[in-house]
This record gives sequence, structure tokens and C-alpha cells, in this order.
Amino acid sequence: MTIYEFLNILVQALMILIISLGFIYARKQFNLHARSHEWERMMLTQNAIVDFRKNQSLKTISTKLDYLSQTHSTDLSKINEAFDKDSELRADAHMYLNQIEILCAGMLNGVYEEKLIKDSMGNTISYAFEFFKDYIEQRRTDLSPNLYKKTEQVVKLWQQNKPINQPK
Repeated sequence: MTIYEFLNILVQALMILIISLGFIYARKQFNLHARSHEWERMMLTQNAIVDFRKNQSLKTISTKLDYLSQTHSTDLSKINEAFDKDSELRADAHMYLNQIEILCAGMLNGVYEEKLIKDSMGNTISYAFEFFKDYIEQRRTDLSPNLYKKTEQVVKLWQQNKPINQPK
């Protein structure tokens, strides 16, 4: 074997080694990115929960509709009467329900982590939907049949103890 042949084999072996090391490095970077993405998703979910908890509309709803002491949906006529008397109360209720809808849409689309939201405020979401169920049905009739459908979908899945199938 000549020196040229030996050097040629050595260069080819080094190229294979460098390419292999490049693949190993790329795989580690991919795994690091996947873990980072999961962490960012958890932080985004936590921030959404904190923002929801800062919402002052619950205080108004609770005071004026006796929201926190009810165990079932409130009579629709009582809600409509309260809303007719106080347009700010209606706005607060819509803001509250809209924030819940945003959280549910985020879970269904894989933006938010379901387990974190379910553990920290699963009862809140279910309770709000049940409390305002008749009002939501009225709004669907008046405005759009798809109003608060994401919330309803999440509540039904949770009632059946089924997880939300999030896109990965």
C-alpha cells in the first residue's frame, strides 16, 4: 500500500467521523430544543393562569349574581334581569367567559398544558360553564351557535375523564 492510498483511506475515515459527530451534535440540539419548547409551553400556561386570576370581573359577578354560592346554573331570567340593570356586570361576565374560552382553545390547540390548567382551575372552568349554561345557550341562539364551544368541549371531555388530544 502506498502512502497516497493510506492517506486517502485516512481522509475518508476522518470525513466519516466528522459527519457522524455532526449527526450526534444535531440530535442533541434537537432534544435540547424539544425540552426547551416544553418548558416554554409550561411557562406560557402558568402566565395565562396568573393573568386569569388577576381578572377582577369574578368579584363583580360573585357579588351581584351570587356566583360562588350556587351549585347549579342560575335561572336565566335572574341573569338577564341583573344584566339589564347593570351593563358593566354583563361586560364582566362576558370577559370572564371569554378568558375561559381562550384558555380552552389554547388547550385544544396544544398551546397550553392541559394538566396544569386542569389541576389549578379545572373546577373553575366547569363551574363557570354550568353556572352560565342557560345564558350561553341564549347567546348562541341570538348570536352564534359556536359561542363558547371550546369551553363546552373541554368540560365534556373532563366530565368523561378523557384527556384533550393535543397536537404534538
